[in-house]
Amino acid sequence: MPVAWADVESDALRPDGVTMRNVWDWLQGRDDWKELEQMRRPLPRLTESDKPNRSGRRRGVSRLERR
Repeated sequence: MPVAWADVESDALRPDGVTMRNVWDWLQGRDDWKELEQMRRPLPRLTESDKPNRSGRRRGVSRLERR
């Protein structure tokens, strides 16, 4: 569910304020996805050393180096 930062910082947003019953009313007239669309940029290409091996770990990177 997209939520604008202004909503997060507002005292009006409560954990029980938006429910399955009223979510469509809450979303009416909102365009919180617009901000995400403006921030879109392509992901950088992985170098050969960044690509995971069959176990899912990156090649040439030990567990200690990943921390």
